Amino acid sequence: MKKIIYWLEMTAFTSFGKLMRLLPERVCYLFATALGLTGYHLLKKRRMITLKNISYAFPELKFRDWERIAKQSYISMAMSYVEFFWSEQLLRSGRIIVDNPEILDEAVRRNKGVVMVSLHIGNWELGCTLGSFGYKLYDVARRQNNPFFNKIVEDRREKNGLQVVYKGEGARKYLQIFKREKAIIILPADQHDTDIPIVFFGRQTTAPRGPAVLAVKFSAPLVLTYVYRDDKNNHHIKVDKEIAIVPGKNVDDSVQKTMQSIYQEYERVIREHPEQYFWLHNRFK
Repeated sequence: MKKIIYWLEMTAFTSFGKLMRLLPERVCYLFATALGLTGYHLLKKRRMITLKNISYAFPELKFRDWERIAKQSYISMAMSYVEFFWSEQLLRSGRIIVDNPEILDEAVRRNKGVVMVSLHIGNWELGCTLGSFGYKLYDVARRQNNPFFNKIVEDRREKNGLQVVYKGEGARKYLQIFKREKAIIILPADQHDTDIPIVFFGRQTTAPRGPAVLAVKFSAPLVLTYVYRDDKNNHHIKVDKEIAIVPGKNVDDSVQKTMQSIYQEYERVIREHPEQYFWLHNRFK
């Protein structure tokens, strides 16, 4: 039964993709706006989580401001969904731009591998196109529930020069890759995990420790990179900065302090582009 459901989902997805490639871009973005606003109003549970998260991040704002940010966040996600079918066209037409590549080039030149920390902002899936600019990339990702859809996403990423390491395959696999190939490993680390305590937007919570462990263990460069959309719907893969490893009393202390430093940078980026952040995730469990 599941296979039939997955097949039907995949058929609907591919049919929708064909339609999005046929329609003018302006019409597709209008559709995405309507889709995002519909999702905001219909998905009450997610809407409440979204507004709660935004209120934690921006307690100084009024409710109408929280609503405005939330609605724009839903629209941003819907636009990213529509753009999934255009990623090759966006790349060919020069609408995916790498900002500050010299920061990444300098990190790569040290030949220690690069830990690239990212977050779920803008059309983050387009970050995989960084491989098309000549960088050797690996991404640690969650396997999609629908295996047909997972194959499409995996093929798209690999076509853009990104190799995927799935969660559940074990940290040992990407440790071996990192040590052997001195590659760039992308680790989005802004979602909830129970590894290590941190403070995020003034609230005590927990986070994954993987990026800081790799950086501390191998003395590897830790580079913050994210994707944001400009007002012309171009996409910038911004190589933002190298984050310094924070010394500690021992390795675990250094890892915790370094992750906290990463989260301080996350806060800054999110405040710069709040309407493009993925607020739906139940981050403060």
